[in-house]
Amino acid sequence: MEKTKGFVIKTIKYGDSSVILKVYTAAFGIRTFLQKGYFNPNKRQLRSLQFPFAMAEFSFKQNKKSDLILPTQIIPVHSYSNIFMHPIKIMMLQFLAEISYLAIKEEEDNPKLFDFIEKHLHLFNEKTNQFADFHLIFLLRLTEFLGISPNISNRYHPYFDIQEGSFIPDTNATFLLNEYETSLWKRLLTSTFHAESKNQFNQIERNILTDIMINYYKLHVPGFREPNSLEIIKEVFNS
Repeated sequence: MEKTKGFVIKTIKYGDSSVILKVYTAAFGIRTFLQKGYFNPNKRQLRSLQFPFAMAEFSFKQNKKSDLILPTQIIPVHSYSNIFMHPIKIMMLQFLAEISYLAIKEEEDNPKLFDFIEKHLHLFNEKTNQFADFHLIFLLRLTEFLGISPNISNRYHPYFDIQEGSFIPDTNATFLLNEYETSLWKRLLTSTFHAESKNQFNQIERNILTDIMINYYKLHVPGFREPNSLEIIKEVFNS
């Protein structure tokens, strides 16, 4: 019997009463669970798994014949209740969960990546304001664990080549950030998210950087596509 903590990054309804859960686990990387009877009245304790990045403890037997695992037990861990009571934070996490589902493919443990997600979700949960830049900083830091982080050497150059992931002195590149976009990108590269951090960008700048980040992932993550929640996240702070 195996046991591991994990974050739910995608739920798919299966039949009338079951769900398929895509989970990033601490011990096994990405795993796919089939929870039967999810919508039954006696399974109400599992309803929190519908939230993006909901954490739970999963007990199961490995199945060498199928990638679909039937868990013997799922125990939700209510670590981020603040987030799940905040509609804007939920939408931000939905966006990040969708990108994580599209970008994280590894099926082995990566303690540093799991700890990064857990630590940043805890910080995001605790902050009551000044969190509008969170998704940008999260996605930038995630590139480190995916092995595609931008090359920050030569950052004094005025342009950034998205395809090469490096700063360049001229406009001789196909996927290029202009000087203004590059200046925003440089600011993001030095931004951090912690208990005392403040937002560094306004909404227009945030939307520009969101588009840049999605294009960066498209060029560097095989099979990555534009997330369905992109337009939602760009409208989150407009009101």
